[in-house]
Amino acid sequence: MSNLTAHPHAVTPLSFVPVTRHPQQTLRRGRRMSLLPGWQMSGNLHTLGYFSAPVCLGSPSRQFDLIVDTGSALTALPCEGCPHCGSHKHGSVSGARFSEKASSTSEPVVCSRPPRGMSTCRSCDGGKCAYSVSYTEGSSIRGHLVYDSFWFGTELGNRAVRASFGCQTYESGLFYSQVADGITGMSQGQGYGPCLFDYLRDQTRAPNVFSICLSEEVGALVLGGTVPPDLKAEWVPYSGSSSYVVDLVDIRGSMLFEQGRRQSLRGARRLQPPG
Repeated sequence: MSNLTAHPHAVTPLSFVPVTRHPQQTLRRGRRMSLLPGWQMSGNLHTLGYFSAPVCLGSPSRQFDLIVDTGSALTALPCEGCPHCGSHKHGSVSGARFSEKASSTSEPVVCSRPPRGMSTCRSCDGGKCAYSVSYTEGSSIRGHLVYDSFWFGTELGNRAVRASFGCQTYESGLFYSQVADGITGMSQGQGYGPCLFDYLRDQTRAPNVFSICLSEEVGALVLGGTVPPDLKAEWVPYSGSSSYVVDLVDIRGSMLFEQGRRQSLRGARRLQPPG
């Protein structure tokens, strides 16, 4: 789906690969990668500081551009009627909002039945399970949780995955000014229930693995799948119960800088620790 026009058969172009097969190798041509359809993420390491992917949500489905973030777990995007959400203009689309009333499969997460992994909702707003999240780079979001169907393309056809996510009524900082509509976290934390990939894995029996490959201006994301037996991958154990943290031992190699140009890279959007 190329725009935000509602379409009953639109699906998220994030294909996961069954365990019996693995994706073809990605080819690098010059400074860009040649990717199979449905795997590509857009972004820029230097000007945007993130990569995002189109995600289809609701019935009928609408497409939203969400930042893929391994430092947090919540999937969240602006709610219809949000009094303080950004315009998020990308391409010819701006001001994308999720409408609970327009989706026939939408259902609020009530405080008496929080998502799996949450013993109780941290706060309630009119009986709805509310959230408020701050990130280390200074931005914040808040709103309430909703259940609805996310659409994924698989080798067996289109598949709806019912998951909880945040419907935002407030954004600040980079969340307000960013181009992307929202964020989808892929860490293992369950502060607001399972992440979107956890829901996908549980409901489709996809392998518990995802792969991300990034260059300066293009990225690729594969959900599920196996490591090809002929790939000589060096596995690095990570520490931490929810985040993908590895211990840095040494850095070797060389780095080239363009004369007269300063390079900068904003860090991943990790959650701000309480207090």
